[in-house]
Amino acid sequence: AKASERLRASLEKAGHHVTLADSPAALARDLGARPYDIIITGGANVAAVATTLASASSRPALIPVLDPGQEAALKAAYPLAVNADANLNRYLKAIETSMRSRGS
Repeated sequence: AKASERLRASLEKAGHHVTLADSPAALARDLGARPYDIIITGGANVAAVATTLASASSRPALIPVLDPGQEAALKAAYPLAVNADANLNRYLKAIETSMRSRGS
């Protein structure tokens, strides 16, 4: 299974509702359909996703998944960023921290 599918399954097992969007258009459609608290995306997609989020009515938190070499540049802008090799607990901690800071 792809990493995104494994992560989805693990987050759902931990009690989170997960929707996978495979393109900026799909993300925009999903954001228009219902509010989301958090968006997790690959580091290479951060700019496109941030642009899509800027026009969303809800303001979900953005948690990038960083590949080696991306850490320094994106970590400053996104302190909750997770390294690509992180375990499930690291993702859950980033989600929990984000939700707490949003008052959710």
